[in-house]
Amino acid sequence: MDNLDEKWERLSDGLRDENKCDPNTNRRLYDNGYRKDGTRVGNPVLGAPCQPQPLSSLDVQVAELLLDMMVDAAVSSNSNGTPNRSNILEKIQDIKALVQPSFERDMAQSQTEEEKMRKEYNFKTFCTLKAIITLCNFNNRSSLQNVRAFQSRYGNALLHTFAQGASKQDYYSPFPDNDDFQFNDNEYDKDNLIQSLGAIRVVLDKFQKAGLNGFYEISIPYDDYGSVVTIAIDDDITIGTDMLLVEQGLTNGLSGGCGPYQSMVRAALENSNLAFGMDTFYLDPSTTKQSVYNPTQLLLSMNNLRKA
Repeated sequence: MDNLDEKWERLSDGLRDENKCDPNTNRRLYDNGYRKDGTRVGNPVLGAPCQPQPLSSLDVQVAELLLDMMVDAAVSSNSNGTPNRSNILEKIQDIKALVQPSFERDMAQSQTEEEKMRKEYNFKTFCTLKAIITLCNFNNRSSLQNVRAFQSRYGNALLHTFAQGASKQDYYSPFPDNDDFQFNDNEYDKDNLIQSLGAIRVVLDKFQKAGLNGFYEISIPYDDYGSVVTIAIDDDITIGTDMLLVEQGLTNGLSGGCGPYQSMVRAALENSNLAFGMDTFYLDPSTTKQSVYNPTQLLLSMNNLRKA
């Protein structure tokens, strides 16, 4: 089945017009034919930007603040009062001493000092999250309540710090609005959703300016009638942390992960009285070919949106 899937991906890639750009998103289109109304069926979320935007320089002060807020959320969300802050900081240092050599080999291959700084921040993020997941016993489904408490506190801290005063006027999507397709037969309040997406956009704008990620977009796919929202975040500099935690089996009990993006998005939607499922995907927007696969895009898919 894997071999068949790979052949289908190669065929799909071969059909793509690599010079074709989606007029709304400025992304390369994967050409999958046409809809009945004559519009092209592409997947601009998966395509690389036609005009790539370089990452901003990393704002170390903002980056370190995110790590401090992560530790604070882990301490204050634990109902038993343990582990405390000193426990977590000690565990972080233990993990750093254990895994630093492998991360340093990667940092040594950096072409610029800026690239080295980003990789060093990814290393710090990995050590911090692994310490929290381990000490708070997040990596099993029986502790889901503690995971949600952590995500809520961390996500709300991010929203309070970076999106205070945000409103639905802050929301913008490259895809044209279409009420007939997007919000038919949904029980939730559309304004509540747009309010939360406005706050998410404000945070992502500030993260982008701080050099934590590159281009991003929020979309409500027409074909899902408002039950799905996707957020594509290009050049997430800590995507390596997310993937490594998955590979080590440390996020088996976590739906969607517990990094800053997942926590912030989950808190924003829940604050708007929305229930949903969340899935995290790691994509290479330039190809589906496994032999050259290099994921740089974090894709969050919020599905089965409904009133909480």
